[in-house]
Amino acid sequence: LREDGEILFPGQSKPVSYQTLAELMDLLASSDRVQQCLTRKVTQFALGRPLQASDAPIIRAIHEASQQAGGTYGSLMTAIIQSELVQTTDTENDQQP
Repeated sequence: LREDGEILFPGQSKPVSYQTLAELMDLLASSDRVQQCLTRKVTQFALGRPLQASDAPIIRAIHEASQQAGGTYGSLMTAIIQSELVQTTDTENDQQP
């Protein structure tokens, strides 16, 4: 089983080499592009709906808050829960018949 290889991150002109799967995981974990993607996907899952273009500024704020708090999964979940997307979302109980 071969573990080495190269990965080309969007926006970069040359691929980055890695020797082990652990190095690949570190490269992915340290990539801001991957972190932003994770923020979008976890937020979408938490909301239970597709993200819209109008959500973009709030998604950026969620990402920034999460990164400032350490960039952990817990900090991401906290940032999502404290965001306008969750705090201002109507629930079925809030809606009048």
